Order: sequence, then C-alpha cells, then structure tokens
Amino acid sequence: MMSMQLDQISFDESDKNLFQVDDTRLRADAIRFSILPRLYNVFNEAVAKVAEVYQTDVLQDSMVSYYPHFRTKRDNELKHVYDTAYVGLGGKRSKHGKWKRLKKKDNKTVQIIPIRFGLILDIEGLALFLENWRQRLADDSYKKFFDFNIEYEPLIQRLCHNSYMRPLAAHGDSCRPVSTYKQHYDFII
Repeated sequence: MMSMQLDQISFDESDKNLFQVDDTRLRADAIRFSILPRLYNVFNEAVAKVAEVYQTDVLQDSMVSYYPHFRTKRDNELKHVYDTAYVGLGGKRSKHGKWKRLKKKDNKTVQIIPIRFGLILDIEGLALFLENWRQRLADDSYKKFFDFNIEYEPLIQRLCHNSYMRPLAAHGDSCRPVSTYKQHYDFII
C-alpha cells in the first residue's frame, strides 16, 4: 500500500459518505481503495511507535489483517455490505503452542496469541480497537486473564485514563454499574 506521512492523512465527510453508498460492490471498492490505504498508514505508524517504545518485534507473534478484503474476481456478486474499514494485528498461529499456561476447554494448548490491536473507521469516525479475546478457554485459563487485570488494575486504569480509553465492564444484580473495576472483574469471574 502507498506510504504517506501521518500529518498528511485525514478522514473527512467525503469518507463518511463512502459508507453510505448503496451499491454493495462500489461501496466495498471505495472503502478498500480510498480509506484502507490511509488507515493502513496510520496503523503502521502506531505499530512502529509500539515497537520503538517497548523495544519489541511487534510482528514476531502477530499478523496484520484488514478489511474490506475480498476476492476481486468472483463467480457471484459481492453480498456483504461493508460498514467499517479495519487494519490490525491479530495472533499468529504457532505450531508449538507458545501459550503453555493457557488451556482450551478440550485441554489442548492455545496456539494463537489471544490479542487484537487495530484501527476501525466507520460512519461514526476513527476508533482504536484493543482487546484480548478468549478462544473457548478452560475456566482456570479465563481466570488467569482476570487475575492479571485485578492485580494490575491501578496501572491499567491509569493507562486507560491517560489514553482516553475505558475497559469494558460487566454488571448485574450483585455488581452495579458504579462498582469498582475490581468488583466488575470479580463479578465476571
């Protein structure tokens, strides 16, 4: 994809209008060829900054995924209506199961690193997408994720606050929306 300087990249009303094109294929092509290259450049800058700050090879255990991503030569008309553009890092499969302390429900080792970091652009605007997803893990493996969040909750909260992000919190009868994040994590467990 074409490289641009970060300060030359913007998303505006005309980009918003591309998400409203009625023709499914025309919309997908417009998003793919107009928005996606710029989004890809912003993503590359973000990944480069992560690599610089944390002194790590970001792509060592990850792969880049993006959409719209579809075959240009098709037997049938494109039916999926794209309402977002996405570029991000996802887990790369490992033959040896690098996540040995995590088990799936069938007691096998996890082979795909369970993180996702990306940028999404839709009709509402640009958003950062950062999550750890769980792939049908055994209950004790789920608990390891939440224990980590509870142990480092003050640091996680400061990082989220400084980044204008907020963790997703679950609540119910025994945990109110205004409960502490530790109470939310305990509720989920």
